[in-house]
Amino acid sequence: MRFLTHTCAATLALALLAAPTLPGAEVQTYLIETDASSLNFVGHKASRQHDGGFHQFSGTLVVTDGVLSSVDVEIDLNSIWTDTERLTGHLKTPDFFNVEVHPTAHFVSDTVAASGEQVVVSGTLDLHGVESHLSFPVSTEMTAGGIHAASQFTLMRFDWGINYPGNPDDSITPAVDVSFDVATRPQE
Repeated sequence: MRFLTHTCAATLALALLAAPTLPGAEVQTYLIETDASSLNFVGHKASRQHDGGFHQFSGTLVVTDGVLSSVDVEIDLNSIWTDTERLTGHLKTPDFFNVEVHPTAHFVSDTVAASGEQVVVSGTLDLHGVESHLSFPVSTEMTAGGIHAASQFTLMRFDWGINYPGNPDDSITPAVDVSFDVATRPQE
């Protein structure tokens, strides 16, 4: 019986953490300040790695009772940059992002759950015309001006149909390391 009571209590606690808003909860929406934020990646191939990122992205982070509760981000894929101009151009082609057909990527969270000192954000990333589930840890800190959020995680590009293998003697790995450091301001 004690196990059942603890199980029910744990289930209720998880349900409350995942709830988008609770009656009487203090909810605040924050806008990403792109100029004070970064969204970067590292791609790997047999001979080396390439650093890159996106200059333009926007979105909102919602905080409920001082805790991150939802995320919605859109990325302008044409704003991509890398450590080589040739690679930047190649990443815009149908081999990778195909920006003429898919100029943006869009992530919308469906759950945010506490995990120790961090939260785990889970949701759908629409990239390259493919919607796939993505979960990643986020460290958050409430500041005087908003919420600061940062993360480092790895995603598998094959999950979004980005399958370009690279050269036979210099293959590209499917894993891409992603990091972001986001500053926000309150939505008025």
